[in-house]
Amino acid sequence: MEKPLKVRLHIISPVHIGCDDVYEPTSFVIDEKKGRLIEFDPMDFIKMLSLKDRDELSRKCMGDDLLSIFKFIKAKYNMSIGGREVEICKDLSNHYEEILKLRPSDNKKVIN
Repeated sequence: MEKPLKVRLHIISPVHIGCDDVYEPTSFVIDEKKGRLIEFDPMDFIKMLSLKDRDELSRKCMGDDLLSIFKFIKAKYNMSIGGREVEICKDLSNHYEEILKLRPSDNKKVIN
C-alpha cells in the first residue's frame, strides 16, 4: 500500500470556486417571509400573464430600465407557477428589498 503524500500548493492566479448554479435576474423572485429564492421558468411566467400584462412587460423589455422589469416580475409573480426554492441568507433578502425600493432616477446605479 502506498503511503499518502503531503502536498502544499501555492496558487499564482485567481481561482473560482463555484457550483455552476446561475440565477438570471429575470427568472427568480425572493420570498422574504420564507427566506428563499424561487427560480422559475420565464416561459411559465409569461404564460400566466394576461395579454395586457404581456404587452406591459414587452414595453419594459424594449427599454433600458432593468429595475422596472424586476419590479414587474415581483409584483406579477404567482406562486402557483412554482419553481425551485433555494434557501438564502438574510442579507441577500435585504439587498433584494433595497433594490426593489430604488426609484427610476436611481437606475444608473449598478445592480448586483
